[in-house]
Amino acid sequence: MIITRYPWLWRKLYQLADTIPVGESPINFTRSVGRRLADYLNSSHPAVLISTYPLYGHLVSRLFGNRNLPFGLLTVVTDSTTINRAWLHGGDGHYAVTDNDSANFFLENGIPENRVHVTGFPVDPCFSIQPRPATASPLRILYTPSTGTSNVEKKLQAIQSLSLRHKLPLELTVVLGRHEQRLRHTVEACAPENTHIIGWTDDMPELLSKHHLLIGKAGGASVHEALAAGCPMLIDYVVPGQEEGNALKLQKHKAGLIVKTPNDITTEILSLTENSAQRLRSMSDSALKHSQPGAACKVATLAMDIAKQKGHQLTLSSTD
Repeated sequence: MIITRYPWLWRKLYQLADTIPVGESPINFTRSVGRRLADYLNSSHPAVLISTYPLYGHLVSRLFGNRNLPFGLLTVVTDSTTINRAWLHGGDGHYAVTDNDSANFFLENGIPENRVHVTGFPVDPCFSIQPRPATASPLRILYTPSTGTSNVEKKLQAIQSLSLRHKLPLELTVVLGRHEQRLRHTVEACAPENTHIIGWTDDMPELLSKHHLLIGKAGGASVHEALAAGCPMLIDYVVPGQEEGNALKLQKHKAGLIVKTPNDITTEILSLTENSAQRLRSMSDSALKHSQPGAACKVATLAMDIAKQKGHQLTLSSTD
């Protein structure tokens, strides 16, 4: 709710987390979560604990203090380029990061080099094996709205104007996800005719492979899934702080653009489709060039190596 309605407040909270180390807070706001984590660790006896959320490294440090951990700890950092200090914790665990810029943050903050691993951002390997569309006519747009209702309405109207006013052949698919209850009525009322509306789906690899362009926010998973699928992205929203690095990464690799207004969406799409969509194809090629399709396997292999360092012997089954 804060991210969607009060981004200025989220920025303040993000900056606060970057200033006050989570593990050094004088008040323990996570006592209940810590107890549940302790109960889970005691009952499951893991060989390795893989975390994708900053809080858990701090909780493990608080639970075990200076004692050697009986399991391996791997924190998979889901932000890139600009990293919040909340990811830093006092444990002896390892970090899997997206790129060298992210790795430098941890090295500069005193984490030993042998505990910082550039693996890439782990996404489903299926994203990289799907075929891309042969032509860009009609232009297939995949939209994953997450902003306020009125803003989504204006963006849908901008997309519709491409078809009605600019005579651009297009097909639109809208994936609502966890925003379905809030946005379905708006999308049904404002989207172009024959728009394909989906609620929650696990078929993003196939959807990205069938579309020429993704419009959505700069979430870590969204950005790296788009890169892996070779699908250029128009970023219509950047969560202050935590997603700014993702947006910068996409721009740096010339695989995406930031569109700040609905009119920007219209302007950029018209530009991308000029000259037989040459610019759109170039962005798709750049996305594939800078994708990291093997990242998930690298993280899995790293986790097994860390577990072995703790004396646990793990093997992968034939189905894995």
